[in-house]
Amino acid sequence: MSYAKFHAKPTTIDGIRFASKMESERYTTLKWLDSVGDIMSLRCQPRYDLSVGGIKICTYVADFEYVDTKTLAIVIEDVKGMKTPVYRIKKKLFEVLYAPYRIVEITSGVKRGRTSSTSAKPPKLASRRPSGTRGSVRG
Repeated sequence: MSYAKFHAKPTTIDGIRFASKMESERYTTLKWLDSVGDIMSLRCQPRYDLSVGGIKICTYVADFEYVDTKTLAIVIEDVKGMKTPVYRIKKKLFEVLYAPYRIVEITSGVKRGRTSSTSAKPPKLASRRPSGTRGSVRG
């Protein structure tokens, strides 16, 4: 199997390709949280255009987006092993253009941001989605 930048090992779960094992593990946790009702409307790799003065500068692709059912807040997550200079710029642009939304960073299993998650550990999920399916996930 080939390795992506920074030695991240690409992983596929439910027919969705994740850039790293850490990202796929976060997906498994979020899918479980969706199934127990703590979150809803889980989306993988949502895209956001970053435009200034009507000119598209670039596109930011988050790892996950969902609604926290306790607060009804939209949460945008990015799983990070290493923060590149390009990521730092895109994060700043996103948080200015899409305020009040903020990117919640997940690093080494720790969530950093303004929202909290349940401390319960999810069970291993055996169900699989059809190959090539992306986007909304329903538990």
